[in-house]
Amino acid sequence: MNNENNHKLELFQKTLKTKQTSRILVMDDEEQICNFLKEILEEYGFSVTTTIDGKQAINMYKQLLNNREPFDAVILDLTIPGGVGGEETIKDILKINPKAKCIISSGYAKDPAIVNYLKYGFKANLTKPYTSNQLLEVLSQVLKE
Repeated sequence: MNNENNHKLELFQKTLKTKQTSRILVMDDEEQICNFLKEILEEYGFSVTTTIDGKQAINMYKQLLNNREPFDAVILDLTIPGGVGGEETIKDILKINPKAKCIISSGYAKDPAIVNYLKYGFKANLTKPYTSNQLLEVLSQVLKE
C-alpha cells in the first residue's frame, strides 16, 4: 500500500470512530462533482444522496429528518447558476435543524462565505479543486463536532 492509500485509510478509520454509517447530503450543480463525491464517500462507507440545487437539498433534508433518518453532514456548493446556492440553502437548513453540520464548497476561494464560513453557519469549507484526502479530512473533523 502506498503512502496516499495509508493516509486515506487512517482518515477513514478516524471517521469510522465518529460514526460508521454516516449519511451525507451533497448539493452541486455539476454532475461530475456529485459523482466524484458520491464515489469517494461510498468507497469509505458513507451513505450519499446528491441534489443539484438548494430547493432539492432542503426538501431532501426535511424528508429524511421527518423520517428520523437525518443527514449527519451536508456539503453545499456556494454557487448554483439559475438556482438556490449554498449561502441561501444553509439558512433554511439551519431553520429546520440549528445543529446541522454543513460544509461550504466553492472554487471562489475569496468569497466571503468561504473565507468567513463560520459567520454563515457552516462548520467547514472546501475550496475547489480539492483532493479525496482533503474531503475525508474535513468531513471527519465536522462529524466529530
